[in-house]
Amino acid sequence: MKLSQFRFKLPEEQVALYPHSLYREFENEDGTKETVRFTRRDECRLMVLHRKSKTIDMFKRDDEGNPIEGDFLQFKNVLDYFDEGDTFIFNDTKVFPARLYGTKEKTDAKIEVFLLRELNQEMRLWDVLVEPARKIRIGNKLFFD
Repeated sequence: MKLSQFRFKLPEEQVALYPHSLYREFENEDGTKETVRFTRRDECRLMVLHRKSKTIDMFKRDDEGNPIEGDFLQFKNVLDYFDEGDTFIFNDTKVFPARLYGTKEKTDAKIEVFLLRELNQEMRLWDVLVEPARKIRIGNKLFFD
């Protein structure tokens, strides 16, 4: 499988930044009104990539098979795209917070350190990338919040 197989044009306005939320207003026993936000993660938008036809579905379709603009597919209907014997893989990995922002001791220059891998756990020794690397020399002290 090649990385180039995953290239497709996705308009910026189609990128979901936050989960879908509903707002409900309730009246408490004392008569005060309170607004509560519910997040329904199963109602997030679903984008379906059809490998054989090389098409993308994002909208529900009418009786004639035409996409209904603005009526998005929802994740809760993902099983409609599976057949018996298909496999569904959940990615429940966590992102390691590997990017650190700090300052150089004497100059207070802003430094970004990206942790690549731990070399020695006892000594807390890491292989890192530093940006901007030209400002750091062996023996410099960096401070992180």
